[in-house]
Amino acid sequence: MTFASFRKSLVRGKLFLLVAVFLGSSACSEKKTKPVRELYYEVIDIERKAGSVSVIEERLNELVQQDAGSRLASIAYLKLAELSFMGKDWDKAETNYRMFLTLNPSHHLNPYVITQLIVLNYERNVLGAFFKERDFYRDMEPNRKIIREYQRFFLLYPQNAYLATAKQYLSKALVDLSEHEKLVSDFYLKNEAYRAAISRYLYLLLNYPNYPKKTEVARSLILAYRINNQEELAREIEKILKMQSQLNP
Repeated sequence: MTFASFRKSLVRGKLFLLVAVFLGSSACSEKKTKPVRELYYEVIDIERKAGSVSVIEERLNELVQQDAGSRLASIAYLKLAELSFMGKDWDKAETNYRMFLTLNPSHHLNPYVITQLIVLNYERNVLGAFFKERDFYRDMEPNRKIIREYQRFFLLYPQNAYLATAKQYLSKALVDLSEHEKLVSDFYLKNEAYRAAISRYLYLLLNYPNYPKKTEVARSLILAYRINNQEELAREIEKILKMQSQLNP
Protein backbone atom coordinates (compact mmCIF):
# COMPACT_ATOMS: atom_id res chain seq x y z
CA MET A 1 0.00 0.00 0.00
CA THR A 2 1.35 3.41 -0.99
CA PHE A 3 1.52 6.28 1.47
CA ALA A 4 -1.21 8.15 -0.44
CA SER A 5 -3.63 5.21 -0.31
CA PHE A 6 -2.84 4.66 3.38
CA ARG A 7 -3.59 8.31 4.11
CA LYS A 8 -6.85 8.10 2.13
CA SER A 9 -7.99 5.03 4.09
CA LEU A 10 -7.11 6.78 7.37
CA VAL A 11 -9.22 9.82 6.45
CA ARG A 12 -12.08 7.52 5.41
CA GLY A 13 -11.84 5.72 8.77
CA LYS A 14 -12.02 8.98 10.67
CA LEU A 15 -15.02 10.08 8.65
CA PHE A 16 -16.78 6.77 9.36
CA LEU A 17 -16.07 7.18 13.10
CA LEU A 18 -17.47 10.73 13.13
CA VAL A 19 -20.65 9.60 11.35
CA ALA A 20 -21.06 6.72 13.82
CA VAL A 21 -20.67 9.08 16.80
CA PHE A 22 -23.16 11.54 15.26
CA LEU A 23 -25.73 8.84 14.62
CA GLY A 24 -25.26 7.47 18.16
CA SER A 25 -25.76 10.89 19.74
CA SER A 26 -28.82 11.50 17.59
CA ALA A 27 -30.29 8.21 18.77
CA CYS A 28 -29.69 9.22 22.40
CA SER A 29 -31.28 12.62 21.86
CA GLU A 30 -34.33 10.98 20.38
CA LYS A 31 -34.81 8.87 23.52
CA LYS A 32 -38.24 9.68 24.83
CA THR A 33 -38.58 11.02 28.35
CA LYS A 34 -41.76 10.70 30.34
CA PRO A 35 -43.62 13.90 31.28
CA VAL A 36 -43.07 14.95 34.90
CA ARG A 37 -46.74 14.48 35.73
CA GLU A 38 -46.63 10.92 34.42
CA LEU A 39 -43.50 10.24 36.49
CA TYR A 40 -45.20 11.62 39.58
CA TYR A 41 -48.31 9.49 39.16
CA GLU A 42 -46.06 6.49 38.57
CA VAL A 43 -44.36 7.18 41.92
CA ILE A 44 -47.75 7.37 43.66
CA ASP A 45 -48.78 4.08 42.06
CA ILE A 46 -45.55 2.34 43.15
CA GLU A 47 -45.98 3.69 46.70
CA ARG A 48 -49.59 2.50 46.79
CA LYS A 49 -48.47 -0.99 45.81
CA ALA A 50 -45.55 -0.89 48.33
CA GLY A 51 -43.13 -1.26 45.46
CA SER A 52 -39.36 -0.92 45.27
CA VAL A 53 -37.85 2.08 47.06
CA SER A 54 -34.99 2.19 44.56
CA VAL A 55 -37.47 2.47 41.67
CA ILE A 56 -39.31 5.28 43.48
CA GLU A 57 -36.01 7.12 43.97
CA GLU A 58 -35.13 6.61 40.31
CA ARG A 59 -38.46 8.10 39.13
CA LEU A 60 -38.21 11.01 41.54
CA ASN A 61 -34.67 11.81 40.39
CA GLU A 62 -35.85 11.71 36.76
CA LEU A 63 -38.59 14.15 37.66
CA VAL A 64 -36.32 16.72 39.32
CA GLN A 65 -33.75 16.45 36.53
CA GLN A 66 -36.40 17.23 33.93
CA ASP A 67 -37.99 20.20 35.66
CA ALA A 68 -36.18 21.11 38.89
CA GLY A 69 -38.17 24.31 39.49
CA SER A 70 -41.68 22.90 39.11
CA ARG A 71 -44.22 22.36 41.90
CA LEU A 72 -44.07 18.59 41.38
CA ALA A 73 -40.27 18.69 41.59
CA SER A 74 -40.46 20.43 44.97
CA ILE A 75 -42.69 17.59 46.23
CA ALA A 76 -40.22 15.12 44.72
CA TYR A 77 -37.39 16.72 46.70
CA LEU A 78 -39.39 16.27 49.89
CA LYS A 79 -40.13 12.61 49.07
CA LEU A 80 -36.44 11.99 48.28
CA ALA A 81 -35.50 13.62 51.59
CA GLU A 82 -37.91 11.39 53.51
CA LEU A 83 -36.57 8.24 51.81
CA SER A 84 -32.98 9.25 52.61
CA PHE A 85 -33.97 10.09 56.19
CA MET A 86 -35.50 6.63 56.67
CA GLY A 87 -32.36 5.10 55.15
CA LYS A 88 -30.15 7.22 57.49
CA ASP A 89 -28.38 8.82 54.53
CA TRP A 90 -28.14 12.13 56.39
CA ASP A 91 -26.21 14.10 53.76
CA LYS A 92 -28.64 13.26 50.98
CA ALA A 93 -31.63 13.88 53.24
CA GLU A 94 -30.32 17.30 54.26
CA THR A 95 -29.63 18.30 50.64
CA ASN A 96 -33.15 17.41 49.52
CA TYR A 97 -34.86 19.00 52.54
CA ARG A 98 -32.98 22.22 51.84
CA MET A 99 -33.95 22.09 48.16
CA PHE A 100 -37.59 21.84 49.24
CA LEU A 101 -37.20 24.88 51.53
CA THR A 102 -35.50 26.86 48.76
CA LEU A 103 -38.33 26.14 46.31
CA ASN A 104 -41.07 26.66 48.93
CA PRO A 105 -40.15 29.56 51.24
CA SER A 106 -43.73 29.84 52.55
CA HIS A 107 -44.96 26.23 52.49
CA HIS A 108 -47.10 25.02 55.41
CA LEU A 109 -44.78 21.98 55.76
CA ASN A 110 -41.67 24.10 56.39
CA PRO A 111 -41.85 23.81 60.23
CA TYR A 112 -41.86 20.01 59.83
CA VAL A 113 -38.94 20.15 57.37
CA ILE A 114 -36.83 22.35 59.68
CA THR A 115 -37.58 19.95 62.54
CA GLN A 116 -36.37 17.06 60.36
CA LEU A 117 -33.15 18.97 59.67
CA ILE A 118 -32.67 19.39 63.43
CA VAL A 119 -33.31 15.69 64.11
CA LEU A 120 -31.00 14.41 61.36
CA ASN A 121 -28.15 16.64 62.53
CA TYR A 122 -28.55 15.17 66.00
CA GLU A 123 -28.64 11.61 64.64
CA ARG A 124 -25.38 12.20 62.75
CA ASN A 125 -23.45 11.88 66.01
CA VAL A 126 -25.19 8.75 67.30
CA LEU A 127 -23.04 5.64 67.58
CA GLY A 128 -24.17 2.03 67.91
CA ALA A 129 -26.96 0.13 66.21
CA PHE A 130 -28.47 -1.41 69.35
CA PHE A 131 -27.11 0.65 72.25
CA LYS A 132 -27.08 4.23 71.08
CA GLU A 133 -24.55 6.61 72.56
CA ARG A 134 -23.14 10.00 71.68
CA ASP A 135 -19.66 10.53 70.27
CA PHE A 136 -18.25 13.75 71.69
CA TYR A 137 -14.98 13.33 69.80
CA ARG A 138 -16.70 13.83 66.47
CA ASP A 139 -17.11 17.08 64.57
CA MET A 140 -19.50 19.32 66.52
CA GLU A 141 -20.74 21.21 63.46
CA PRO A 142 -24.04 19.20 63.33
CA ASN A 143 -24.82 20.44 66.86
CA ARG A 144 -24.08 24.02 65.83
CA LYS A 145 -26.43 23.51 62.88
CA ILE A 146 -29.14 22.43 65.34
CA ILE A 147 -28.74 25.70 67.23
CA ARG A 148 -28.94 27.73 64.00
CA GLU A 149 -31.99 25.80 62.76
CA TYR A 150 -33.71 26.20 66.12
CA GLN A 151 -33.11 29.96 66.08
CA ARG A 152 -34.55 30.08 62.56
CA PHE A 153 -37.54 27.98 63.66
CA PHE A 154 -38.23 30.13 66.73
CA LEU A 155 -38.00 33.33 64.68
CA LEU A 156 -40.36 32.14 61.92
CA TYR A 157 -42.77 29.84 63.76
CA PRO A 158 -42.83 30.73 67.49
CA GLN A 159 -46.28 29.18 68.02
CA ASN A 160 -45.87 26.04 65.91
CA ALA A 161 -46.61 22.60 67.35
CA TYR A 162 -43.19 21.27 66.24
CA LEU A 163 -41.40 23.85 68.40
CA ALA A 164 -41.47 21.56 71.46
CA THR A 165 -39.62 18.81 69.55
CA ALA A 166 -37.11 21.32 68.18
CA LYS A 167 -36.48 22.60 71.71
CA GLN A 168 -35.78 19.08 73.01
CA TYR A 169 -33.09 18.60 70.38
CA LEU A 170 -31.67 22.06 71.09
CA SER A 171 -31.16 20.99 74.72
CA LYS A 172 -29.45 17.78 73.58
CA ALA A 173 -27.19 19.72 71.21
CA LEU A 174 -26.14 22.09 74.00
CA VAL A 175 -25.30 19.11 76.24
CA ASP A 176 -23.18 17.59 73.45
CA LEU A 177 -21.33 20.85 72.84
CA SER A 178 -20.63 21.33 76.53
CA GLU A 179 -19.40 17.72 76.89
CA HIS A 180 -17.14 18.24 73.89
CA GLU A 181 -15.83 21.47 75.42
CA LYS A 182 -15.01 19.67 78.67
CA LEU A 183 -13.16 16.91 76.81
CA VAL A 184 -11.02 19.50 75.04
CA SER A 185 -10.38 21.38 78.29
CA ASP A 186 -9.39 18.19 80.12
CA PHE A 187 -7.10 17.26 77.24
CA TYR A 188 -5.23 20.57 77.55
CA LEU A 189 -4.95 20.17 81.33
CA LYS A 190 -3.64 16.62 81.02
CA ASN A 191 -1.05 17.73 78.47
CA GLU A 192 0.10 20.66 80.64
CA ALA A 193 -1.24 23.35 78.29
CA TYR A 194 -2.58 25.26 81.30
CA ARG A 195 -3.38 28.58 79.67
CA ALA A 196 -5.42 26.82 76.98
CA ALA A 197 -7.15 24.67 79.61
CA ILE A 198 -8.04 27.75 81.70
CA SER A 199 -9.43 29.52 78.65
CA ARG A 200 -11.63 26.56 77.67
CA TYR A 201 -12.89 25.91 81.22
CA LEU A 202 -13.88 29.58 81.52
CA TYR A 203 -15.61 29.46 78.13
CA LEU A 204 -17.54 26.37 79.23
CA LEU A 205 -18.71 27.96 82.48
CA LEU A 206 -19.74 31.22 80.80
CA ASN A 207 -21.47 29.80 77.72
CA TYR A 208 -23.14 26.69 79.17
CA PRO A 209 -24.61 27.81 82.52
CA ASN A 210 -26.89 24.75 82.68
CA TYR A 211 -24.07 22.24 82.31
CA PRO A 212 -24.63 19.60 85.04
CA LYS A 213 -20.91 19.12 85.85
CA LYS A 214 -20.12 22.75 86.68
CA THR A 215 -18.58 21.88 90.07
CA GLU A 216 -16.22 19.40 88.43
CA VAL A 217 -15.24 22.02 85.84
CA ALA A 218 -14.63 24.62 88.56
CA ARG A 219 -12.35 22.24 90.47
CA SER A 220 -10.36 21.54 87.30
CA LEU A 221 -10.11 25.30 86.71
CA ILE A 222 -8.76 25.79 90.24
CA LEU A 223 -6.15 23.10 89.61
CA ALA A 224 -5.09 24.71 86.33
CA TYR A 225 -4.78 28.12 88.00
CA ARG A 226 -2.66 26.68 90.84
CA ILE A 227 -0.26 24.79 88.56
CA ASN A 228 0.00 27.92 86.39
CA ASN A 229 1.01 29.99 89.46
CA GLN A 230 -2.25 31.98 89.55
CA GLU A 231 -3.04 31.34 93.20
CA GLU A 232 -5.20 34.42 93.70
CA LEU A 233 -7.57 33.41 90.89
CA ALA A 234 -7.66 29.84 92.24
CA ARG A 235 -8.76 31.14 95.64
CA GLU A 236 -11.47 33.30 94.02
CA ILE A 237 -13.01 30.23 92.35
CA GLU A 238 -12.78 28.34 95.66
CA LYS A 239 -14.73 31.12 97.38
CA ILE A 240 -17.46 30.92 94.72
CA LEU A 241 -17.69 27.13 95.14
CA LYS A 242 -17.92 27.48 98.92
CA MET A 243 -20.73 30.07 98.64
CA GLN A 244 -22.65 27.85 96.24
CA SER A 245 -22.34 24.83 98.54
CA GLN A 246 -23.72 26.88 101.43
CA LEU A 247 -26.64 28.12 99.33
CA ASN A 248 -27.34 24.63 97.97
CA PRO A 249 -26.26 22.20 100.73
